[in-house]
Amino acid sequence: MYTDKLFGTHVCDEFVLDEHWKQLDGDRRYYFDCLHASQFRQVETALDRLAPFPARMYAPGHGPMVSYSLSRLTYDYRQWCEQQQSQELNVALLFTSAYGNTAVMARAIAHGLVQAGATVQSINCEFAEPAEIADALEHCGGFIMGTPTLAGHPPTQMQTALGIALSTTERTKLVGVFGSYGWSGEAVDVLQSKLQDAGYSFGFAPIRIKFKPTEAIMNQCTAAGTEFVQALKKSQKTVRLVRWG
Repeated sequence: MYTDKLFGTHVCDEFVLDEHWKQLDGDRRYYFDCLHASQFRQVETALDRLAPFPARMYAPGHGPMVSYSLSRLTYDYRQWCEQQQSQELNVALLFTSAYGNTAVMARAIAHGLVQAGATVQSINCEFAEPAEIADALEHCGGFIMGTPTLAGHPPTQMQTALGIALSTTERTKLVGVFGSYGWSGEAVDVLQSKLQDAGYSFGFAPIRIKFKPTEAIMNQCTAAGTEFVQALKKSQKTVRLVRWG
């Protein structure tokens, strides 16, 4: 079964098969955390759809083919998805991406969030229904929005997501904004000013970059995800103290 990004590993060596699969445990988990942790619901759906078609071997797009540890890795994926749901902190990461650059930034931020111990629900608003966005915003402790700039504005899908956030979410939730742009980059400023005027607090300084993000920018995005979780922990602790008096 050709699985593309599922069950892969960023490892390249002389082994075609996974006969030394125990040595791959750490690399496999790191790969999952980088690519799949923020989309664990979609991964669970994929696993459910694959279940009726038992495979003898997985041929992923990266790393050795999975034969010796096929059942174990499938089980691990289930467990890792369940672990994502059990985290105390939940962050909604909403974005659209015109040329893929904002999406790359979103993945780096998601990686920082996961590394810091948060559950991340990553949603590309271009393909999401308003009900899905509203549900994610309702159940998160904080949300982050990423946008490109089209004709001086956020895309329609991000404007819709912003409208849902402003009309339904509590002002105590932590927020963040980021995006890539080609010319003037007003869209990130629009998100920032709307959320700021509504009274939200920011978990990291807005990130605006021109064209394709560099390695330094990617590291900045990952660090922003970690910073967001740390700020979220502090804000939730403050809310609990206020409620308890």
